[in-house]
Amino acid sequence: MLLFRKYTVCVSVVTVLSILATSCSESKVSQCNQLIEIANGVVTDVQTVTQTAKGPQDTQAMEKIANTTAQARSEMESLQFADERLQAYQTRFISMYSDTSQATNAMVTAVSSQDAEAAQQAFDALQDATERESPLVEEVNTYCNN
Repeated sequence: MLLFRKYTVCVSVVTVLSILATSCSESKVSQCNQLIEIANGVVTDVQTVTQTAKGPQDTQAMEKIANTTAQARSEMESLQFADERLQAYQTRFISMYSDTSQATNAMVTAVSSQDAEAAQQAFDALQDATERESPLVEEVNTYCNN
């Protein structure tokens, strides 16, 4: 009987420590929400800019998009995740936002200087960067909903 009581006490202590550790660290859901909040904010901001843009030559709109994605990269970099999968997703978002911002800035430069070849290269780079978004979002949604 004494052994059983010791075991029960050990389980109780482990249970209490587990609850304390869980409450002190952010949950997977909380961490997912932080990542998703930034990603959704970028989509909303970019959609707003593109809806009010005056066409493909609107360099001010392109600059806003470049700034929005650069800001998102900075916000994404500031997140601290314990979850390794979320860290990997975070790294992919940072890379995508960085590439999007750089390509958009290159488009602004090319359009401003009327360099069609540079504009095409920047557009191709922008497409490459933004094509990564949909699969990444699907992966995050799948992981975070499990």
